[in-house]
Amino acid sequence: MNRDEELKRLADTYDPFSAEVRVDPARYHAALRAHSPLHRYSNFEHPLYTLSRHADVSAMLENHELWSSKYGQMPSYAEEGGIRSDPPEHTIYRRLVSPMFGPKRMMAMQSRFHAVSNQLIDAFIGRGQGDLSAEFAQIYPITVAADLLGVDAERHEDFRRWSNAFIKGANSSDTALEQSARDNIYNYLGGLLQQRREALQSGNTDLPQDAITVFAQGVHPEGRPFTDEEIFPVALLLLVGGTDTTTLLLGSCIYRLLQRRELWEQLCAQPELTEVAIEESLRFDAPVMGTYRTNTTPVTLHGVTIPAGSKCENLFASANRDDEVWDDPDTFRLDRDLNLLRQQHLGFGRGIHRCVGAPLARLDATIALRTIIERLPRLRLNGTPKWFQPFTLQGVVSLPVRWD
Repeated sequence: MNRDEELKRLADTYDPFSAEVRVDPARYHAALRAHSPLHRYSNFEHPLYTLSRHADVSAMLENHELWSSKYGQMPSYAEEGGIRSDPPEHTIYRRLVSPMFGPKRMMAMQSRFHAVSNQLIDAFIGRGQGDLSAEFAQIYPITVAADLLGVDAERHEDFRRWSNAFIKGANSSDTALEQSARDNIYNYLGGLLQQRREALQSGNTDLPQDAITVFAQGVHPEGRPFTDEEIFPVALLLLVGGTDTTTLLLGSCIYRLLQRRELWEQLCAQPELTEVAIEESLRFDAPVMGTYRTNTTPVTLHGVTIPAGSKCENLFASANRDDEVWDDPDTFRLDRDLNLLRQQHLGFGRGIHRCVGAPLARLDATIALRTIIERLPRLRLNGTPKWFQPFTLQGVVSLPVRWD
């Protein structure tokens, strides 16, 4: 069987939920782009469609009127509301959180990112070996997110535990675990919100400049404060949505660099390439594989008609390896143009639902990687990494390393 015949076989047997696809998604994505750019999967509770080429995925993301988020961004139908909804509701919440990721606020947080990175490395550098994911990449993002939300330092460990439990429950059938973690997070944030509201009512404006203060000060277009029920899902998205993805991004990026030793040594010699490494990792191993939309009218693409109201996936990870857009797409490289990477890769999505926390993710990941290459330049692999590959995510979650 030649390569084209093998790709056709993979496209014909594509099952988005199968272990085979999760273990080697890039191979199946190449098959979809070549032989089934609009794929229909029938063995779910309703048909699922998948778009895999960069042009099609981009067009879907940029047309929210045709491709609606009203019924959720996962395979099943669910009305999530809030920032994951369609305009005008989406616009209300986007405007609420966007100021938290402006250039001035990001600049102010840089010293904290450096401090957290160095504190984590200080804790294990003397041992000469360890798991860089467990001891750094899994702790660093949740610490940054907890700071963003105004969580007291002594409660960071609780938030790490609750966030990990929520992610684990969300990617399994254990709904009780997910709900328990959600309740703990909401209860704590509810207390913080109440404190800030009481301070504002008493005329105290000298409050911490964190997300909870922004939420407490926010005014709904109806002229009233936002309720806890409106704020909590947004806060949870900031906490969880930006932590697991950054963990996966850092783990995957460092693994790819160490996997080809010459790239690691190049980066250590040219630390100015750190931003390129982060963007290339977002392209090469997109932490979020893709999301779903629901079409408001029938759509015909590649000779196939998608009935109105269908669930269709925009496959970021596949679009990021499309050879119609990328030169040598299946090679991790540090010689790509930084601006072109940022413009074309879909690691953060595109359109109105483009990741609102992208500036934070870029900055904290870049500072973390820069700190690691400065303090651990002789870092080496010390075993086989473990990949986290549920249905919608991918990335390294165990990275055994050693250093001199």
